[in-house]
Amino acid sequence: MDIDAVGDGNNATGSATSASWQHVVGSGAVLYAAIIFDDLADHNPTATWNTSESMSIIADVFGHEGETPRVMVVFRLDDPTPATANVVISWTTAAGYAASSISLTGVHSTTQNDAPEIAIFGIEGTADPIGPTVAGESGDLVLGFCGINAPTGTFPTITTSGGTDRALETNAQIALRISTVPSATTVDLAWSTGSAFEDWSNVGVNVNASGEAPPPPVTNGPALVSVRSNIRLN
Repeated sequence: MDIDAVGDGNNATGSATSASWQHVVGSGAVLYAAIIFDDLADHNPTATWNTSESMSIIADVFGHEGETPRVMVVFRLDDPTPATANVVISWTTAAGYAASSISLTGVHSTTQNDAPEIAIFGIEGTADPIGPTVAGESGDLVLGFCGINAPTGTFPTITTSGGTDRALETNAQIALRISTVPSATTVDLAWSTGSAFEDWSNVGVNVNASGEAPPPPVTNGPALVSVRSNIRLN
C-alpha cells in the first residue's frame, strides 16, 4: 500500500460554512478526508470530490458517551475519478475549522477499511491525546486522525512506533493531524503536543491491503464505530 497524495488542506477561524482545498488523486486510489470544528455543535457536514462525487461518513464523534470534545468527522470515497480537483465539505452551523485529506493506493477493492475506532477526551486538561487501539495485520496501514482544541502553535505529533505525520492544519484554536502507522495485530495510536491544551478527538482506522482476504460478514455484530473514552475528572 502506498500514499497516493496528501491534500493541501484548509482552515479558518470564525463563521465559515464550507471548506475547500485541492487534492491530486491518482488512478485506483481511495480518498479520505477529515474535519474538526472549533465548537461542540453537530454540524451535519457533507463532502464531495471533484464537484459531484459524494464522500461517505465513516466516523463522527458528535455526542459519543455524552462527552464534549471538539467534533471531528471522517469521510471516505472509493475509486474517485483521478484528477487535480477540490475536496469540498459543507455544513449547517457556522464555525471555524481545520480540514485535510489523504489518498492511498493498493487498497482492498471491496473491504477498504475495518470499522473505525474513536477515543475522545472532553474535559479540559493537559494529557496528551492517546488512543484509540486499532486492530489490523501486517501489510495493512493504520490511518490516525487527531484533532485538538489548543492555542496557536500547539499541534499533535505522532509518537506511535513507526508512525509518520502526513498532514497538519491549524488555526488560532484547533489543530488537525493526519498520521499513518504500519499495521499490526494491535496498534496503540498516540500523539504528543509538548504543551498544554484542552479536549481532543482521535479516530483510527485500519486500511486493508489489496491482496488481503476480506473478513467474514458480521451478523448481529458490533456497530460501525466503537468508542473508547478517556475521562479525567476535576
